[in-house]
Amino acid sequence: MEYNLSELKKKKVINVMDGKDLGKISDMLISFPDGKITAMITPGKKNSFFGGNELIISVKCIERIGDDAILVKLCEPPKIGEVEISDEE
Repeated sequence: MEYNLSELKKKKVINVMDGKDLGKISDMLISFPDGKITAMITPGKKNSFFGGNELIISVKCIERIGDDAILVKLCEPPKIGEVEISDEE
């Protein structure tokens, strides 16, 4: 199945482990020269003094892409600005 970024940006990212809404995709990480998408970026939580902290979630964590949401499986919350790595392939 193929999606373009504008379609994916409209979908909510939901963690199936705790049901939290992680926001919508703001950007993607692409490896070079392979041209493969390695991670998706969501804005994360915003606080009153600083801008939001981005969450970088590996595409290996994606469980399903539905009509309205992208379901991801994160056992622990990802560290802000770091890629969530999964041993499964």
